[in-house]
Amino acid sequence: MAKETKKRKNLKVLNIVPTPFFADRGCHMRILGEMKALANHGYENIIVTYHNGRDLEGLDIRRIINIPWYKKLEAGPSIHKFYIDIILFFKAAAVYIKEKPDIIYGHLHEGAFVGGLIKYLLTFGKVPLVFDVQGSLTAELDTFNWIKGGKVIRWFFHTLEKFICKMPDFFICSSVSNGDIIKNKFNVSPDKVRVVIDGVHTDFFNQPPKKNLRKELGIPDDAPLVIFTGALLAAKGIWNLVSAIPLVLEERGNTHFLIVGYPVEEVAAKVKELGVEKNVHFTGMVDYFKLPDYLLISDIAVEPKVDRAGEASGKVINYMGAGLPVVCFEGKNNRRFLGEGGIYAADNKVENLAAKIIWAIDNPARAKKLGELNKKRVEEVFSWNNSIKDTVSAFEMLVSRKENRERQS
Repeated sequence: MAKETKKRKNLKVLNIVPTPFFADRGCHMRILGEMKALANHGYENIIVTYHNGRDLEGLDIRRIINIPWYKKLEAGPSIHKFYIDIILFFKAAAVYIKEKPDIIYGHLHEGAFVGGLIKYLLTFGKVPLVFDVQGSLTAELDTFNWIKGGKVIRWFFHTLEKFICKMPDFFICSSVSNGDIIKNKFNVSPDKVRVVIDGVHTDFFNQPPKKNLRKELGIPDDAPLVIFTGALLAAKGIWNLVSAIPLVLEERGNTHFLIVGYPVEEVAAKVKELGVEKNVHFTGMVDYFKLPDYLLISDIAVEPKVDRAGEASGKVINYMGAGLPVVCFEGKNNRRFLGEGGIYAADNKVENLAAKIIWAIDNPARAKKLGELNKKRVEEVFSWNNSIKDTVSAFEMLVSRKENRERQS
């Protein structure tokens, strides 16, 4: 048994990450959390990713050749990804041949597709492929208005998504909703699906915030402060928040809003057009490891995204880890995270979102208690070391099957 444990600790995972990792956004934060938690269980992670993004200490990151004209860091589709993902395949194939990993872990749909090609073309189906699902491909393209109602384009991406879902041996889903999509819409056996909710490393928020940060940002010490973190894109609900801000300020004019994320230009222009720029503060891109500073000076967090694509909201886990009350829309994913600790707006309506923010401002003691419940819940249920157990269990099962087949052949 001791030998078996030692052998398991040396397992090597080829992570295929079709995005400019690391770029301080939710998808990347999940992948980083998984890598650290898997490393704590003795896994050796190799990450194959795009040319852009930044390296992080302690991670083995292998990048494709430099594409000097592609500098996009924010979330969302791009026509350039078609040829960049071909380059990613050749890079991942070269790394596979050199490293001979035990598991191929494809993150996002393109990562699963590239991983599937390697699985079948280079290993003839012998090395297991696991798909880290963070949403529905077709539904996400819809939320970014990329399909624009084109029936042929929609059919193509839906068919591609169905094809990709036939390639993996196992599915790790970031939310209950996308787990349901995989099982119900793409007819994947429930035995091959596990929901692994985004987690936090419980010591991430155990530090005091940077001194005088409110003053640096121009926010009065006694002002209620509402924070949003994440990509400033329609698919992430940013326009719901922007539309709610004037409604909140009509009732509680001393409230300030801290918006942490990028790209800023379009949202800042709309805020100025609405005449509320004095109460809204933009940070632009923030180093993920400095995120606790901004959360810990805030009073209320908001998640304005509507649950349509099945995409999880990793930001909610960070809000909870910082002990913040969270205002959000009613939805399966938010309920899974927050339970009774959420402040839920009904019917996906902006005016209801604004009303719940006002409630949290008017009831600071009750809101603070909800924040304390959130912190306790995240430590008990959503720490990465707890969340990763199902992933580890799946990896162990798949490698054992592979070893049994090799012994029998």
